[in-house]
Amino acid sequence: YTAVITACERVGAAEMAVEMMEQMKAEGLTPELETYNMLISTLGMRRRIGEARRYLEEMIRAGLLPDRVTYNTLITACSTVNDWRRALEILRAMPAAGVKPDAESYNQAVAVCAKAGVVRQALSLLGEMRMNGVRPNVLSFNHAMAACDETDNWRVVLQLLNDMRLQGIEPDDRSYMIAITTCEKNSELHRIPLIENQMKKVGFKPAKHVQE
Repeated sequence: YTAVITACERVGAAEMAVEMMEQMKAEGLTPELETYNMLISTLGMRRRIGEARRYLEEMIRAGLLPDRVTYNTLITACSTVNDWRRALEILRAMPAAGVKPDAESYNQAVAVCAKAGVVRQALSLLGEMRMNGVRPNVLSFNHAMAACDETDNWRVVLQLLNDMRLQGIEPDDRSYMIAITTCEKNSELHRIPLIENQMKKVGFKPAKHVQE
């Protein structure tokens, strides 16, 4: 059954995944942690967050302790419905459940906040990561930069780009392109050549429209 539910997860077949889970229990078989994780992921992909949470509660009642994969999957699922509050609620619940959030946990939460346009929360999570001993990576910064870009906060975007380098994190091509796009949208075109030169120094080629 776990293999079938895993296959359902790959194609987003939520109805079949639920049927397999219920059939498994009807036959007296005990679902494993991996089985629940795959089902929760499938439901999340289909924006069925309520059902995903109910299966989380069910697995806890059955004596199975959710792991980091379980929580990260639920946080990711929140992005499908732009529910940043629930994403942060799940993130905050992890330590109490004996599960330490990792970089992926925070990255997914920052991504949900970025998608929902709540910049303050996205930036706050970056600071929280460091405070809790989790080192931000390029994805952490890119998600936060994307949140600022959506609100045309070009100063913070450029500050985040600089902070990455100061912390020994190498920006990737997306980091630079977010910075360039932000400058373009906010008529800060004179800043683009500097960003472009930084890109070239690390081997990234600016996009054709930027060069033009």
